[in-house]
Amino acid sequence: MNKVLDFLKKQSVSTYLTLAAFILALVAMSVYCANGNVEGYFKGTNPGGIITFSVFSVILLAIALVLTQVNVENKTVMLVIRVCSDILKVVAAVFMIVVMMNFIQTRLNGLSYIFFSNDSVKQEVATPINLASAYTAIAGFIIYVIAWLVALVNVYFSFRPVKK
Repeated sequence: MNKVLDFLKKQSVSTYLTLAAFILALVAMSVYCANGNVEGYFKGTNPGGIITFSVFSVILLAIALVLTQVNVENKTVMLVIRVCSDILKVVAAVFMIVVMMNFIQTRLNGLSYIFFSNDSVKQEVATPINLASAYTAIAGFIIYVIAWLVALVNVYFSFRPVKK
């Protein structure tokens, strides 16, 4: 138990933010996949590019987390590892914003059709299944925004301080 606590105490803020962004990105990707695969207005509307970029961002965050645990005595090697992990965090945040914007773009027309049509169209389109699909899309937007914000804030933190 003490070893676990010691390990957790040694971690930096960036490690915890990267872990949070990783988990949120996984959840957001799951919500996105579910939104396009369950019955409802958005069934079958998941372009592969969004899923690909989501997977890339999750993989980059996972690699950055692994790099935080590498401890080498050579200062040059550690500097290279720190720079690589920082680059991975930035690229993951960029991928998340690309995913989020494309996700919103693919759902915006359908959401406006479901929520803002005239009354005669709303009666046909605003079924419980379509509304559930729309609300799931909105929840996915929110989760992606939170994941991206955590990843963006994480860019400004270092995994470990520079040893002089």
